[in-house]
Amino acid sequence: MFTLNQKLVLSGIVIINILLAIYFFGMNLYLWWDEAVYLSLGKSILKGRYEIAPGRDTFRPVLFPFLIALSFLIDGEVLVRIMIVIFTIFSIISTHYMGKKLFNVKTGLLAALVMLSFPLFIFNSNKILAEAVFLTFSSLAITTFYLGIERNKKFLYLSAFFTGIGILTKYFGFFLLMIYFVYILFRKKIQIFKRRELYISLIIFFLTLTPWFIINTIYYRNPIGGIFENADIFLPLPENHPFYFFFTNSWEIFGLSAIFIPVGIFYALKDRKSNILLISIYALIPFAFFSFMHHKEPRYLISFFPAFSCLIAFAIQNIPKRVRTFTYGLLLVALILGLYLGCKKIAYEEVDLDVLKEGSFFIKQMTHADEYVMSESYPHLSYYADRMSIRPPIDKEKFYSLMEEYNITYVFVDDAELGNPSYLLGELRTTNFEEVKFFSNPQRTVTIYKKL
Repeated sequence: MFTLNQKLVLSGIVIINILLAIYFFGMNLYLWWDEAVYLSLGKSILKGRYEIAPGRDTFRPVLFPFLIALSFLIDGEVLVRIMIVIFTIFSIISTHYMGKKLFNVKTGLLAALVMLSFPLFIFNSNKILAEAVFLTFSSLAITTFYLGIERNKKFLYLSAFFTGIGILTKYFGFFLLMIYFVYILFRKKIQIFKRRELYISLIIFFLTLTPWFIINTIYYRNPIGGIFENADIFLPLPENHPFYFFFTNSWEIFGLSAIFIPVGIFYALKDRKSNILLISIYALIPFAFFSFMHHKEPRYLISFFPAFSCLIAFAIQNIPKRVRTFTYGLLLVALILGLYLGCKKIAYEEVDLDVLKEGSFFIKQMTHADEYVMSESYPHLSYYADRMSIRPPIDKEKFYSLMEEYNITYVFVDDAELGNPSYLLGELRTTNFEEVKFFSNPQRTVTIYKKL
């Protein structure tokens, strides 16, 4: 049962999230690439298809764009942002629930506080990305899996459903299956493979994935075809960081709370009970996997913040009582500092003029509905201008053949877009094109060229 103080702590965490959302609501920010993709897919669902025309990003899991589509039925992007806030709060509550069920109420509250101290969690809560939804369902999946293995097998039915929902949100949900398998091996619970509940859970799991299978079959003629397209996009990305990237960037990701992670691992090795074993596997398998991937980004770890939050909360609970007061004071500093760093990162992205948005509106005025535009910024043009885009090819000769094939008149260029081929700007400044309009702010410039 909750004490009054515990209820106040949990309520305070929720109130902080709401106040942050109110403070940053309406701030003029760029839409990240993935944000524009998700919003465009949400609009496409309302048109009876699942793609950014012509035929892009169908590989993405369907749940988050579907929730966006529902929001658009009522009040567009405003409701989408409110939905993100709601799921951010749910993710904190589900993390608390995990700590409570695997350990105790106090650990659950500490885990919720710890997650709020992660600067990247604060920053991400202001983005239209799938992480908040995934955090909620994946932590519920892990919690019910533990309860199903260790207490009541029927909890596995819930775990199967939440795991399926997690995969429908992000492909990182497949990590959950790996975590379950490794935990079962470590706990020597092989007899679970003989239990009826496991096979009923598998049926629930595959039934939950039915929308994904259907979409993949329609667009790829393969019920899991989206995974292969996702791999085709991700694998060619350049190697950008060494294997120790997540160690050296732990400050940016976890803030001051990062210092408790090795402490949690130390006490986990000493304790070796089932609850901390599962949390350790939940945290360390993705961390190790991402560390040895060729392409790394700090946000990859966001999806596994509940594991790190519970690991840190476990560490704090096990620190000797003679320094416990100091430890709680350090956690309070970590919370304040994390909130500050996360909010500072959000504020840094504020712009006076959203050049991608304004440029897209200009293109919408200059073109008709079925006209193609040449641009690497196709998600923004799809979302803001409702226009189809052809991405500039790597080969300059193919660039001109595509211009002819699709009868393209306008080229939309964001100078900060890393995907622009090296020849593009030089070619657009020749006599074959003229500059029609540009939109600029201190961060980037969008220029629109017309083919002569």
